[in-house]
Amino acid sequence: MAAGSGPTVRRRQLMAELKRLREAAGLTQEDVAGRLDWHPTKVMRIETGRTPPHPNDVRVMLGLYGVTDETALAGLVSLAKDARQRGWWYSYRDVMVSRLEVFIGLESEADTIRDFELAMIPGLLQTTDYARALIGGLGSYDAAEVERRVEVRTTRQQQLAASGGKLWAILDEAAIRRVVGGQKIMAAQLRHLALTAESGRAVIQVVPYGAVHHPRLRRHDPARRGLPGDGRRESIRR
Repeated sequence: MAAGSGPTVRRRQLMAELKRLREAAGLTQEDVAGRLDWHPTKVMRIETGRTPPHPNDVRVMLGLYGVTDETALAGLVSLAKDARQRGWWYSYRDVMVSRLEVFIGLESEADTIRDFELAMIPGLLQTTDYARALIGGLGSYDAAEVERRVEVRTTRQQQLAASGGKLWAILDEAAIRRVVGGQKIMAAQLRHLALTAESGRAVIQVVPYGAVHHPRLRRHDPARRGLPGDGRRESIRR
């Protein structure tokens, strides 16, 4: 994965490097916490990304790990500063579960996104009306929260377009057959898929019903895994 400019990727790069340096110094997380008089879980939270470290904490950790090269020190401290920045999604934390913050952060940095959907149109390809009908149909949110969640999907699409990232979406035929929000909304959604594919902004492929037991369906066969056959996100990578 190449260096990214977003806080999520920066944080993961910093996590990995701090862990590598600690292990190279022959120290455990408990050793570091004890020597720096920190709470026993602080190092664990830093190395897992749950707590973005303050640049001063990074300086202290690097000193303990025996890092003396000024260029390396400056680079990692700068990385720590970048990792503490807030991404665009921060203002939507009221309608997002915490695990989605990492997912959307990585998505914002991705050069290529691959998505497989069995039951619905992928969020990055949904029209606002389709997304509104889909989210509102859950019956769990009031009108204001539905609109906030639709905004998240719209902003994700805008970020993808602005970054020039590539989307490759594979849909089961059921995803385009299932009517969401009524005939008018579904027709507009299908036109949007066709225009997006024709423009070259995404590769969209549909697995027809006639493709019995195709490889992806076997992979997500609930009888084989003992789990619901929901094969959504395949991978996000730079």
